[in-house]
Amino acid sequence: MSRRGLAALVVLLAAALGALLWLDRSPAPGDEEAGTDKESLLSLSREKVRRIELVRGEARVALERAGARRWRMTSPVESEADAEQVDRLLDAVAGARISRVVEEKPADEVPFGLAPPEAELRVESEGGGPVGPLRLGRLSPVGFERYASVGDGRILLVDGSVGTALLRDPEEFRQKRLIPVDAEHVRRIVLLRRGERIVVEREGTEWNVREPVRDLGDLTSCDSLARSLARLALDRLVEPAKMGEILAAFADPAFEAEVTAEPEGTFRVQVAAEQEVGGPWPARRLGSTVAGWIRASDLRDLMERKARDLRDKRLVLASVPEILQVRIERAGRTLNVRREREGEPWQVDEAGASVPADGGKVEDFLDRLRWVRATPVEGNVAPTWEMSVELLGASGPLGRLDIGPEFEEREEGDAGKKRLARSSWRPGFLFSFSSDSLGTVPSGRADLAPADSATGAGQSP
Repeated sequence: MSRRGLAALVVLLAAALGALLWLDRSPAPGDEEAGTDKESLLSLSREKVRRIELVRGEARVALERAGARRWRMTSPVESEADAEQVDRLLDAVAGARISRVVEEKPADEVPFGLAPPEAELRVESEGGGPVGPLRLGRLSPVGFERYASVGDGRILLVDGSVGTALLRDPEEFRQKRLIPVDAEHVRRIVLLRRGERIVVEREGTEWNVREPVRDLGDLTSCDSLARSLARLALDRLVEPAKMGEILAAFADPAFEAEVTAEPEGTFRVQVAAEQEVGGPWPARRLGSTVAGWIRASDLRDLMERKARDLRDKRLVLASVPEILQVRIERAGRTLNVRREREGEPWQVDEAGASVPADGGKVEDFLDRLRWVRATPVEGNVAPTWEMSVELLGASGPLGRLDIGPEFEEREEGDAGKKRLARSSWRPGFLFSFSSDSLGTVPSGRADLAPADSATGAGQSP
């Protein structure tokens, strides 16, 4: 490149930089503060907003509040709106701050991308009338901020996150969740799967299985089920005007769910069989416009979940501090381990003699007993019992566990040594558990003796 060409290039670059700085210049002395106080872009309260209108070119989204946690879309289609997405929009706008004032009275808004704006937001609040409008312009030539105006004539510079909130596809505001509740609010779940009915209910922090049997519910499994249902969302929506095209698919649903949550209410969902192998499944929420197709992968967990998976897997429901006595009966012999109160040393009684027991060994056995996880046994089984373990507290018996002899399980995926068990904490049921999870059950006082006694250390010759 010649010297003359290089000089021309430098002049052009200097001119471009000057233009950028002019467009993004700070206010002149005497103008309003350059955002040092970080005043709010718009003054609004999310809870008081009743109507929202968002315009992007020819696209227009209109949203109206339909309840404390409910919104409806009235344009471009009549549909239920996603309250979480609406809240995110309002939070982004309500939390936005003015970085600085670029111009008080601009002669021309075109350089700032505000004539016309890239997006315009109008909000109506309860008792306060309209707020704004907020007009969003182009990105600043330096940084990630955007130009904006709120109807007072000023050109403002605001954080780019406002643009992220406003420049969205209208489809994002439509409700796609089939069961729009917080998983923690779920109180009752009913699952129907072609002849199988499962019902679980939450009482306080505990879950109970009501159908097909009445039993304690497994906290982790039931909480997981509630989360899976609360996350269930359509991959693709059907337009309300075309709803009739998929209604025939629900004549024989492959899966149904009814979820009751407080304060959200009760929601009923139907899923029809897949229309083609590996394809999406038609799904809808009854009594609403929420319908479309859901991915098979999102349904797999719900379709494969069994009633027994939701049942409590524990056999012993007593805590170690409340246990003051352990009575083990096997082959006509009784091993009795006791203490006066929590924190006191353990004693072991056998054949009329009482000696100190190793507290660590006793409580290790109790912990293993409490951590055994079992599976309900179905069908007619006539068990035999090898031993029983009875736990007692200050007020008497806490419960009893009958344990059968070891047997070899050869079922694929569940092979290994097993035992059958019957628990007074879970009356009416028979369970199977891994023998290794319990380990060795003390059979005599030598199994619980302190280490020095067991080895003979410290004894007289």
